[in-house]
Amino acid sequence: MKTARVASLLCLAVFCLSLIACVKSDQPISDPAACTPDEDLIGMWTSDEEGGSRRLVAIGKKNTDAILGSPKGVMCMGYVDFTKEGHLSSTESNYTFFVSKIGKERFMNKFELKNAIETFTKPDKTIQVWNVKGVKEYELLKYEVTKDKLTIWDGDPSEEALAKVIDNKQLVGTVTRSDKQELSGARLTDSTANIAAFLKNGGSAQLFPDSVRVPGDLKSTSCKREYRRVQLTAK
Repeated sequence: MKTARVASLLCLAVFCLSLIACVKSDQPISDPAACTPDEDLIGMWTSDEEGGSRRLVAIGKKNTDAILGSPKGVMCMGYVDFTKEGHLSSTESNYTFFVSKIGKERFMNKFELKNAIETFTKPDKTIQVWNVKGVKEYELLKYEVTKDKLTIWDGDPSEEALAKVIDNKQLVGTVTRSDKQELSGARLTDSTANIAAFLKNGGSAQLFPDSVRVPGDLKSTSCKREYRRVQLTAK
């Protein structure tokens, strides 16, 4: 069946996704050692893109059994784009993450898995050990799953929202601007505890708004993307 063929094509891709823009942070929202997989995320998702193309996204658990001491909640996500002419995208990039739950809200902490692995070589074997201290950057995303719909706050304007939170001294971070005061970067340097407390007290609406008006634009730009669950069959 067509759905099965699509699934086969996706298995050939590297299922790790690098999204357009996220909230960059030195620290995650919660301790990765305590993370667990979000079963609601697991599966195949699709969204309609501009120009008549379609994006298919696969989300699942990352097998880290070979990494000693690694948490069991590491997940990975990947995508492939189909144009209306039937062409496949060739973009491949790593995207591993773990989930943080703050109240009723859920967040992804994206990180480079290779940076969390320390390798020891012995005469007879090589050992990989989990060492999260090697991760120097996380990219934070908010998401929501309601029945068969997945919403991810991953739009470009999220950096504008982050800069505003830092400028207002609600969280500690760095903001860089050009000589013309155009935003060129924003990054959280605050602690995990402070980030979590900010989100718990309603800060996610500021850090992950539905839309943001970027300076110079006439109207607001959406910060979120919506996906529909794809029901896969056995054949």
